Amino acid sequence: MDSKGPAMSVQPSPLITVATVVRNGASTIEETVRSVAAQRSSNFEYIVIDGLSSDGTPDILSRYRDHIQCCISERDHGIYDAMNKACAQARGKYLLFLGADDKLHCPETLARLGSQLLDPDAIYYGDVRLASSGHRYCGQMHTYKLMQQNICHQSILYPRVIYKNKCYDTSAGLLADYKYNIELWGQGQRFNHIDLIISDFNDLGASSRPDSKFEAMRLPLIREHLGEFWYGIKLLRNQLVQLKNWGHQ
Repeated sequence: MDSKGPAMSVQPSPLITVATVVRNGASTIEETVRSVAAQRSSNFEYIVIDGLSSDGTPDILSRYRDHIQCCISERDHGIYDAMNKACAQARGKYLLFLGADDKLHCPETLARLGSQLLDPDAIYYGDVRLASSGHRYCGQMHTYKLMQQNICHQSILYPRVIYKNKCYDTSAGLLADYKYNIELWGQGQRFNHIDLIISDFNDLGASSRPDSKFEAMRLPLIREHLGEFWYGIKLLRNQLVQLKNWGHQ
């Protein structure tokens, strides 16, 4: 008679994985973690990828270990390399990145999202509240608007079919998520807008400033993924902006 031993318990996948990548974020990371710990939903997990912080961040994370299901501290090759590590660890049906100086908007955020994530293959995105002004940012996206501005990374949830099969381009500077979204939009992926503020976003950080690496590839990206028509529109708009700026000199 074969003895198979005790059955192993398999934990069901959570609906949402919230992931934060951080390096030396001691001045802000506690508020970020507390906003996740305060959520009134149980159908999520929290992952933190720490790039060997030396400023007290590990001590803060240790105090909240009961609220962090996976915490990895190791050297990385930049923010998007750390995000790719989070994608590999995530178990959720959807993945939401929350910056180390951002917060989930309110304790009901994840519970409210849960009732709207109905398509397992769609990308869902909502809005953020900007720290600098308190204004709401984003709204419904369309192709022309996407050429001009990105969907805030702290308000977009990627389904497992996306985040497990597509990595961030670590050579794309601080706006690799913008490149990611343009590519997905051009592939015809479904982007569904949710009328909900998902996070309070620190728009004074480095990711909110222009990035030369991304700007150098923006027009070729638009041409390749959105097509010649939208490339022509963007090129014309750039020229009109240059003429306007020249006229004001």
